[in-house]
Amino acid sequence: MDDTVLREQLVELLRGGEAHVKAEAVLAGVSPEFRGVRPAANVHSVWEELEHLRLAQEDILRYTIDASWKSPEWPGGYWPPENQSVTDEMWEASVDGFLSDLKEFVTLV
Repeated sequence: MDDTVLREQLVELLRGGEAHVKAEAVLAGVSPEFRGVRPAANVHSVWEELEHLRLAQEDILRYTIDASWKSPEWPGGYWPPENQSVTDEMWEASVDGFLSDLKEFVTLV
């Protein structure tokens, strides 16, 4: 079976710009003062959501390319500590890690 079209569509979905805004644009627009703010009780902050996405994406990517990869414990290994102060360095490292792994994943598809 030729899966070329499916792979092309998957890459377009991962890159963004079709049905949703590109990750780079969304993450660049988050003001530092709002990164760690929880909008309501039991609702995660932008920082917590980004870290969750980064950790889950990293797990999927590494599992796909490395047979010796060990997934983190569930659910704790997929979320940052609650109520953690988010420094600019932490934010940038998370954004860079998320985007880097996304680009690596796209090249595999």
